[in-house]
Amino acid sequence: MKMHPIMKHIESTSEQPCRILIADDEPLVCELMQFNLEKEGFEVDVFRNVDEAYQADLPNYNLFIIDVMMNDMMGMHFAHHLKQTKSTTSIPLIFCTACDGENDIINGLNSGADDYILKPFSMKEMIARVNAVLRRHRMSPPPRRQKCLPAVT
Repeated sequence: MKMHPIMKHIESTSEQPCRILIADDEPLVCELMQFNLEKEGFEVDVFRNVDEAYQADLPNYNLFIIDVMMNDMMGMHFAHHLKQTKSTTSIPLIFCTACDGENDIINGLNSGADDYILKPFSMKEMIARVNAVLRRHRMSPPPRRQKCLPAVT
């Protein structure tokens, strides 16, 4: 099996495989994501509700993929908890959701998500986004305050 370049980098910097936590209440979506991510060499744990996900050993994951709408917006609360907890705040997070409004996307990204994948999506796109987030996370300098200029209209 041919190893993806990002996996070579991950393996060269760590003895452990890259671990991904998926929290989504749609069984078919979870099954497809898990199958495709494992096929790429990732170790994947799936949780169908937030209560189960809270019980996981959260600091030992390398990436979280969370459905916003799970259990009546509990996915957003779970993500907020992850970003406010010292041991998980620096772990990248991707929202994977059907909430497709511009404000939903902006709020998700502003709440700490590193990417926002709209359902339905292709598995190839999901894998590419996972790899991109992991690549950015491993190469990014320490966070610092940046000034943003207003949009030009």
